[in-house]
Amino acid sequence: GGLPSGGELKRRGRLGRGLRRSNGRYRVADYKSSGNLENRTDFTQALKANQLQIFVYWLLVEEAKGAAEAELLGVGPSYRPDSGFVYEGANALDPDKAVRLRAGLEETLLILARMAHEGAFPLREDTMRCGYCTHRAACRHLDYATQERQKAQPRYRDYQDLTEKSQQKAPTLAVVRKDRA
Repeated sequence: GGLPSGGELKRRGRLGRGLRRSNGRYRVADYKSSGNLENRTDFTQALKANQLQIFVYWLLVEEAKGAAEAELLGVGPSYRPDSGFVYEGANALDPDKAVRLRAGLEETLLILARMAHEGAFPLREDTMRCGYCTHRAACRHLDYATQERQKAQPRYRDYQDLTEKSQQKAPTLAVVRKDRA
């Protein structure tokens, strides 16, 4: 489905680098100055709405140019070969896998857009961002009563079920819910 307003999800972005390859595919690249590139190109993390940036770029280019590839390029001292963050080939999306998982990726983006449109930002128990959040002292995402109230909200069901998506077994919520039944 679309947005509650009946509109479509519009995507746009600014790409770090793009080029047409000899195989006819258009390759988009994004520069990163820190972090593990392999984690940022993990399809399961994207399906769960944890690491989406390069996947959104891939979707944008795929829609605009046709067959596409996407990669992250590490720049700066964090990406010296001996730093532990640089793995050969780990920073590029597998284009065939991206095409196969496209419906699940678009579903995740649509759920996030719908939640934002509704002004609903539910807490996630599995978040890894607490160490960076300036509101962690007041946050109740680990409070049992808060979690139970949130689980009882039907409008949060899709968002909560994203945590069960995976690239191998359940790339869409339909599969997640079928497997659960």
